[in-house]
Amino acid sequence: MHSVKCDYDECKCELDQEESMSSLLEHAEREFEVAGWLSENDPMQNQMMANMRQLLKVFSAQGHSGFSANYAANLFNQLVRFETITPLTGADCEWVDVGDGIFQNKRAGHVFKEDDKAYDIEGKIFRDADGVCYTSRESRVPVTFPYTPKREYIDVCETEGGMMERQELKYGQVVQLDPETCGQFGGCFMLITEPKSFGAQGFVQIPGDGQAYFRANFAQMELIGNAEWAPLQTAEE
Repeated sequence: MHSVKCDYDECKCELDQEESMSSLLEHAEREFEVAGWLSENDPMQNQMMANMRQLLKVFSAQGHSGFSANYAANLFNQLVRFETITPLTGADCEWVDVGDGIFQNKRAGHVFKEDDKAYDIEGKIFRDADGVCYTSRESRVPVTFPYTPKREYIDVCETEGGMMERQELKYGQVVQLDPETCGQFGGCFMLITEPKSFGAQGFVQIPGDGQAYFRANFAQMELIGNAEWAPLQTAEE
C-alpha cells in the first residue's frame, strides 16, 4: 500500500506541474497574440518569445505555487537586474579600485567611494513630462552603511524660460548647458554626439585636458546652432 501511495503522490505531483506549465504557457501565448507579436514575424521578437517560453518551462518544472512562486519570481527579478538582496556593508572586500582614488562597489556598480566618502550615482532618477527617465550629475546622493540601494524618482517641472522645447537634434549641433542644473558644466557649450529621447549626449572641450562627456535633458540646455568644426564622424541626416 505504501508503494502505491507514493506512486499516486508522484503522479499527482507530475500532473500538477504539467497543469501549471500548461497554464503559464497558455497565458504567455495569449499575451503574445494580444500584443501582436505572433503575427509580426520580427526575428528579434520571435527570439525573445522563445526565450520567455524556456524560462516559463523551467519555472513551472520547479513546482512553485503560491508563496514560493512569488518569492522565486521576486528574487529572480532582483538578481537578473544585478540588485542586492541584503544591504551593502561598506566592507573593504566589497570594493574594487577603478583608478584615480575611486572605488566601485562590487555588489552595486552604481555605488562609488572617493576619499572615504561613498555615494550612489543613481540615487535620484529624473522623469520628464513624457515619462522619460534619465540621470545626471544631480542624481548623486551620499551613502552611509549599511545601505540598501534605492532610487528617488523626481518629476521635472517645465517652467517658463530657460527650457529648450523637445525637438529633433542632430550630431554636430551645439547647445549651452544650464548653469543652475548642470553643475561644473553649467554655462558650457556642448557638442552633441548622440541625440537621446530625453535630450542629448555630447562633450565639452576642455583646453589641454581633452573632452568631458555629459548627458543633458531638454530642460537643461538651449540650442545654439551647428558646430563649424567637429570630430570626424558622419552626421546623421
